[in-house]
Amino acid sequence: MTTDLARIEDDPAGQALFERREDFVRFLGGEQQAERFIQEAFSALNANPFLRRCTPSSLFGALYFAAQIDLPVGGPMQQFHLTPRQNWNAQRGEKEWQVVPVVGYNGLITLAMNTGEYDAIEGKLVYENDDVDLPWDDETGTHFKLRPAPDGARGELRGVIGRALVKGADRSLIEWLDIETIRDRMRPSNWAKTPWATDEAAMVKKTGIRRVSKYTAKSRDSWKFALALDADQAVVNLDELGELAVDRREPATEDWKSIILATTDKADLEREWKRLVASQAREVIDEFRPLVAAHGGTLTVDSRSDRPSPAELAAAAVGHEAEPDEPSEEEFLRREAAEYEAAVARGEVQP
Repeated sequence: MTTDLARIEDDPAGQALFERREDFVRFLGGEQQAERFIQEAFSALNANPFLRRCTPSSLFGALYFAAQIDLPVGGPMQQFHLTPRQNWNAQRGEKEWQVVPVVGYNGLITLAMNTGEYDAIEGKLVYENDDVDLPWDDETGTHFKLRPAPDGARGELRGVIGRALVKGADRSLIEWLDIETIRDRMRPSNWAKTPWATDEAAMVKKTGIRRVSKYTAKSRDSWKFALALDADQAVVNLDELGELAVDRREPATEDWKSIILATTDKADLEREWKRLVASQAREVIDEFRPLVAAHGGTLTVDSRSDRPSPAELAAAAVGHEAEPDEPSEEEFLRREAAEYEAAVARGEVQP
């Protein structure tokens, strides 16, 4: 045993890794591959101490997932990431740390190409200052042209063009997704606590790849790619029998219903409403709007009685179409989020 492996085995987390060594050998096809995987996993645990707080079932579920699809954990290739997140456990009524595996877009491309089905697959980011002809159709297929602006001068992100050229096909599958559609419909509601907040461009690129990959036929050898598409950014738990259970439900980072109902002051409800608007997707906001309105109508204490609370605004908005000179619901939500962020920057409220 090498010095590095001996050091790993002296650590409690390293011991747990070695207890599963034979499984890693089986997944990866050899002793050397398993040892390298254990070293990479141990390095990832040391790089982020929060991973050691996570439930063992989610940690080793994520590691088994990585081993089964044969992607390196962490490291310079950036193909597979272990991300610790504090999610709400509804059964226990408390938060718990879980590992959420994230397949990098380079990892997704590697798995796609390893299926042998593609000659090429990619996501091309489009920015506002790029010279671009968005996809168009003619008798020969779908086409696009993209001439990126110089680095540092590309401007704001506009969207992604997904392209897949299937082996044996005479034309590419090409699809355009604009950034508004991606943000509104395709990123998770808890995006502010995910790589969508820290590395949006990479996540948008992955979205383009996923979009065109779903239209292609799946061969017998493509199960690793299919598993990556299915379990990416889901909690993958390892059960007592050593089987993986993929929880595709979006993890709830906070029990918003309890938070809303626990408020007794309209000002507190206002702050929580702004925090919800600033951190959640449109569908989550719409889900809780009637609850905020109903609960706000029951409150009598208002430490900021000089102006209406969001609960009263929400109550007034239920079943009401905005007049032409009133702000749209989308504009209202945008303003609420901007006001909250400004208040945080001024130190008036805690994020």
